Amino acid sequence: MMAGIINTPLKGDPIPDEIKTRTKSLFSGIDVFVSGGEWEFYNPTFPGDTIYSFKGQENVSVNPSEFAGQNVIQISREVKFNQRQQVVGVYKTLRILTERKIAAKKGKYSAIEPQTYTDENIAKIDEVYANEVVRGAEKRFFEALGIGESLGTMAKGPLTVTDVVCFHAGGYGFIPYAPTVGRMAYKNRKRIAAF
Repeated sequence: MMAGIINTPLKGDPIPDEIKTRTKSLFSGIDVFVSGGEWEFYNPTFPGDTIYSFKGQENVSVNPSEFAGQNVIQISREVKFNQRQQVVGVYKTLRILTERKIAAKKGKYSAIEPQTYTDENIAKIDEVYANEVVRGAEKRFFEALGIGESLGTMAKGPLTVTDVVCFHAGGYGFIPYAPTVGRMAYKNRKRIAAF
């Protein structure tokens, strides 16, 4: 996988100013979902090799979509080769592009309203985390509970679409400064309010 990370991209001619002007903000309002990737390896990478790369579009197609009316399927190809001009590997990325406003109005999930959290909502959740008794390794057995005894208030969340996307695309929340939910998010908000 070193070929995917450590390589020197070849540089093509700069884009002419006229084309830059015509295509500026061309994809404003378009969501891009990276739907998958695929490696094909052809040669090993040896110590001392230099890996170069170039990339471009392999295929672009417009398709009908239940989710967004129509979508664009874009397949890009990135070729990695060594100083001996041997292809080491080819990486293909599949992207799906849809228009945001159309996606929001159509589809089987269009009636579901996204959850939002105000500063007051977050403050209430943080208050639960601040006062929650963390039992950790201390077990609580059934016999020790009385009828009607409260187990205390627990907080779970908030969990937003942004949190889910960050979890899957941004490191699975294993590091303390990553976008996280639950108790870790509460601790992050205490350190940096913008969390």
